[in-house]
Amino acid sequence: MPATEEASVSRTEEFQNACSQGLLDVAQRLHGAGASLDATDNDGWTPLHDASSNGHLNVAQWLHSAGASVDATYSLGWTPLHVACCEGHLDVAQWLHSVGASVNATHNDGWTLLHGACSNGHLDVAQWLHSVGASVDAIDSDGYTPLHRACYLGRFATAQWLCSVGANATLRTNGDLTPAQLLQRHARTAQLDQQALRSTLACLVRRAQAQGPLPCTTLPRGRRSS
Repeated sequence: MPATEEASVSRTEEFQNACSQGLLDVAQRLHGAGASLDATDNDGWTPLHDASSNGHLNVAQWLHSAGASVDATYSLGWTPLHVACCEGHLDVAQWLHSVGASVNATHNDGWTLLHGACSNGHLDVAQWLHSVGASVDAIDSDGYTPLHRACYLGRFATAQWLCSVGANATLRTNGDLTPAQLLQRHARTAQLDQQALRSTLACLVRRAQAQGPLPCTTLPRGRRSS
């Protein structure tokens, strides 16, 4: 590889590392020296993906002001807003949406932003996504809704909240499993809070038996990752 090409690759890697670590001054210096805003790593991540995934709002804002695309996707089809929601960075997610990032984006497996937030138990992000129109019953390529994903990973607070806003607890995955069955399966392989488990299962049963949203009395307030 020619020396000039090696220098360009090195500069690109340094630029993405700076964005990932929130080093705004370093990122600006490297961009001034020729690092591209649209540079990607081997997986197709852009600097804006790096900044958004790690919650560096100031870096993300600067990248956008310099011309970076908020709807860039990497190899799996994830946008910067996807990774911000998956990692629980509400401030970054709200800002990306405010500058035009779509809350209806799906990645290659059909995951919505709400699937990502609910899978990781980021209740505050999930609540915000719902408030701006995200569907609680969106189905991915495995037949999972956000409620299925929350139950599959034992996210009690998130599952109860989804029930409270009308998520369908009777839908079955491609493997013919309901959210309650996924939660019970998870309970057999993980150490879980038994009281929270019973409360969430009861909420799922009530939701499955009802036609409208249920009041789940154990709903937490604020951010929870349980």
